[in-house]
Amino acid sequence: IYGKSGESNCEYCKSEEVMKKFFSLLLLTFFASLYCQSNFDKIDARYDAKLKEIKDRLPNPRNEERVLLFKNLLNERIKEYKEELKKIQISETKIDIDINDPIDEVPEFEKGISGFRQLFAENFNTDLISDSEGTVRSKVKFIVDENGKVSNVTAEGTDEDLNFLSIITIYRIRDLGVWKPARKNDKSTE
Repeated sequence: IYGKSGESNCEYCKSEEVMKKFFSLLLLTFFASLYCQSNFDKIDARYDAKLKEIKDRLPNPRNEERVLLFKNLLNERIKEYKEELKKIQISETKIDIDINDPIDEVPEFEKGISGFRQLFAENFNTDLISDSEGTVRSKVKFIVDENGKVSNVTAEGTDEDLNFLSIITIYRIRDLGVWKPARKNDKSTE
């Protein structure tokens, strides 16, 4: 069955090896997809399941117990978001950029700014914003490093909740697209 080099000449053995490699790759892909899911997505999945349980048990949206349970779950979710955000921000290297330092090319998202805005909008959870009157705005700033990775996200604006959720959304989507870093003197730069 084996040749001089020790390799199998058996067609069944070769197909078995191919299947083993295929299943190994499939398993690796599965675990990689689980790992890539952001912790914010995991938090959302857990709380969305809890909300569904409450909706199923208390279908009337005006039920006082349901409203109270929803409010408590919202506060717990935001608390977990804050804990996760703190972990991310502690792990990041703080980068101080002089915004007056001229660059040749600004960072560019692979699908353009409109593609980035669409990705942001699709992943922004409006359910978590408190009832604000009038127009609210948030200006989000972040660094795109020389490798195209987003970090050091900050937001400022008229509504604290909007600012916080804007930061969360940027961290949630930062691995869902590729940024071309800024360029200065024909080199990638932050």
